[in-house]
Amino acid sequence: MRLTVRNNKILITGCKNPSRILGIFYLFLVFSIISCFHYSTTVFAKENNEVTAIELSDHTITIRADGPMPYNVYKGSDPFTVILDIQGVGLGKFNQKIFSKSRGITEIRPSQVTTPALLSRLEILLSGPSDIAPELKDGALVLKVNEEKFPLTEVIASSKNARNIVAVTFDKTADSLELVIKGDGNMPEPVVKESRNEVIIDIPNVKMAAALPAALPQPIKNISHKTEKDNLSFKIDLQGDADIAYFTLDDELIVDIPYKMADTQKADLARIDKTVPMTVSKPAAKAQIDSSAPNSKPLNSRPISLDFQDADVTAILRLLSDVSGYNIIIHPDVKGRITMKLTNVSWEDALEVILKTFLLEKIMYGNIIRVVPMKALQEEMKSIADLKEVTKRTEDQHTRVFTANYVSVEQFKEAIEKSKFLTKDLGSITVDSRTRSITVKDTARVLDEVAKMLESIDKPTKQVLIE
Repeated sequence: MRLTVRNNKILITGCKNPSRILGIFYLFLVFSIISCFHYSTTVFAKENNEVTAIELSDHTITIRADGPMPYNVYKGSDPFTVILDIQGVGLGKFNQKIFSKSRGITEIRPSQVTTPALLSRLEILLSGPSDIAPELKDGALVLKVNEEKFPLTEVIASSKNARNIVAVTFDKTADSLELVIKGDGNMPEPVVKESRNEVIIDIPNVKMAAALPAALPQPIKNISHKTEKDNLSFKIDLQGDADIAYFTLDDELIVDIPYKMADTQKADLARIDKTVPMTVSKPAAKAQIDSSAPNSKPLNSRPISLDFQDADVTAILRLLSDVSGYNIIIHPDVKGRITMKLTNVSWEDALEVILKTFLLEKIMYGNIIRVVPMKALQEEMKSIADLKEVTKRTEDQHTRVFTANYVSVEQFKEAIEKSKFLTKDLGSITVDSRTRSITVKDTARVLDEVAKMLESIDKPTKQVLIE
């Protein structure tokens, strides 16, 4: 039998049944194609590594994979959470929540991201605020939990401090321009240097994450910024000498730059009844005010008359700042328009009426008034209360390991649960039957009660000897 190819055709000669031979040849060709396809898919599947083991021990997490593990470790949304991202590695069989019986680690929540690139994410919930030290050792990624290196007070403080500048805006008042630099947390105290026609503001430990305003109002000629090491520096060029003032309030750094406003601009900003002649200025701004007294009043307390029709409430609040001599900070959510006519009233009464009309609250800081919506203030108070609760819960929680010699650990656990010793949402029990140990997390008082219970029930069964 001979196979020859002629004019793109296969010819079989010297064979009694060529059709059968040809069928066998085609069948062999199909099997060869399937084998090549299977090999190629197998090779492709091997291109992505997978996690092969996640091992937990006291204060240690060991992760193994069948290939390299480029990783990134960073803090989560609260002091008790750490995030581990492993690029180019799949989770494999580890796609369920992992509960820990080891000290320092409560649980691990795995998740996998496939776009734009494969990434395995492990959200690690710690028993307390801790520092994580990663290390690649013998092909494994080892995470060490160091509780002493990361006290709770440092965690809370660091989570509140600004790391980035998120907005830079200008706000005009009657006779000054306010440069507002807003951060994503509490702003640090800046270092301000003034010279002729120039102001330099150095802010430590922040980065620029916002665009500068395109329009520059008078008296600013130019504004620029640069980063040196961990400090952000703003340079402001002015159209003349200016005696600036600055202060920080929560997440804002406010720089007050005095300037002269035309009379027509004053009229547009506020229309004041002619029956009580007065100028829109800050007569008490230079008066000596005791900043230690939260309700200190500036000297300007004479009656005023106001007449507005469909005016912006923020413009009226800025006007009251000029009239009273107080600095007023307005929350971004304060919006609305109002029509009002007041004759011979104090600025305090006018402010109270506006606050009640728009469901606003005022908070006094020396000679500064902060105007906030009630809803936003309630959320702030709730956040502060929650933070205090987390702090208190963490400070009160202790861990102790008990060993049962005679009674079974399951019976001991059941006895603790029935006694209702554990504090709600704080206490927890972990049982290890292999070592006959029980780990209890709760307050020191509860742990003492558990110790007394174990002492009373962990006794050998009495036996009778019959001779």
